[in-house]
Amino acid sequence: MTVTLEDIVYETRRIALEEPDHVYTRLQRCTNLQLDEASGDLVGSCIIGKAMLAAGVPLGLIAEHNGAGFRVLAAALGFDSYAPEANWLDRVQASQERRLPWGEAVSRADLG
Repeated sequence: MTVTLEDIVYETRRIALEEPDHVYTRLQRCTNLQLDEASGDLVGSCIIGKAMLAAGVPLGLIAEHNGAGFRVLAAALGFDSYAPEANWLDRVQASQERRLPWGEAVSRADLG
């Protein structure tokens, strides 16, 4: 796998720019992936799941840890789960799960 944490950060920022007002609502069953009812395919659900797929993280690796927090996923993918980029992604996920719009989640993560 040649995906880096920087790639996932880039995709997270891109998605937040495209959908800044999107509020993640699947909090009862927070998942990184969900089944697309129209196609029957697994697709990104939360901003982190969407970003990981867009960055090129294999679907199977994400599915294996579906629903886990970003630090768990980062470690499972062989990343340093306490690297600055992992911390930032963890903050984005936490803000999203507090029902903040994706644009605001990214802005708050930028503040540290």
